Amino acid sequence: MASTRTIAVSVPNEVADLLDRQANKSAFVTAALQEKIQRDADNAIMDRLWGEGWRDNIPAEAMAEVERRHIAHFGQDDNARRAS
Repeated sequence: MASTRTIAVSVPNEVADLLDRQANKSAFVTAALQEKIQRDADNAIMDRLWGEGWRDNIPAEAMAEVERRHIAHFGQDDNARRAS
């Protein structure tokens, strides 16, 4: 079993509101962080394969579809999250 520890963090109000709606806050945050770690690893692989500018060649329509699916899944615009 993995060891755990308790931490306290300050988050923007909109993130706190999202967390307040979760039954298991620890599982929610852990899953989100694991997803980010995996996404970063996947992007690093793509950077090695295609070069760092590979995202520049993705059509705007495809990026918009990814953003729509992200919002549908997580309930918040990624740009709003980055701005906070």
